[in-house]
Amino acid sequence: MHFWAIITLLTAVAFIGILGWVIFRSPTYVNKIRRSRFEGRSPLDDDSFYERYYSSSGLQKEIVVSMRHEIEAAFRVPAQMLLPTDRFSTELSVVRGWEYVDDGPDEIYLLNRNREKRLGVQISLAELKTVDDYIRTVGAFESRDPTHSSR
Repeated sequence: MHFWAIITLLTAVAFIGILGWVIFRSPTYVNKIRRSRFEGRSPLDDDSFYERYYSSSGLQKEIVVSMRHEIEAAFRVPAQMLLPTDRFSTELSVVRGWEYVDDGPDEIYLLNRNREKRLGVQISLAELKTVDDYIRTVGAFESRDPTHSSR
C-alpha cells in the first residue's frame, strides 16, 4: 500500500473511533462526572427530604417529590443525593468540555416550556439558582394546577 493511503486509512479509523466514542460513550462519561460531585453524601429518601426541608412550606409532598425527581431525570443524578442547597451552576452544572453532549439544562427547559403552556404562566429558569429555588418556584405554580388538589 502507498504510504499516504495507509496514513489516510489510519486517520479515518481514528476519526470514526473517536466519533463513535463521543456518540455512544460520552453520555455515560458525563453522568459519571456529574455523579462524582455527590460522592460522600448520604442518601436522603423522599419522605425524609420533605419532612426535613419542606413540611412547613405549604407545598404538597407529592409536588416536592415530583420536582426533585424532575431534576433527577434531567440531570441524571439520583434524587436521593439532591439537597435544596445544590446549585445549578455548581453541583448540577454542565460538565466542562462536554457542553454539546450534556443536555440536562435543555431537558429542564423543555419540561418547563411545556409546563408554562399547560399552566398559562412564565417561569424564569435563569433566576432559579438552587434546587430549593426550583422546588419552591415551580412547585408554587404546580400547586395552582387543579389536577394537584389537596388529598
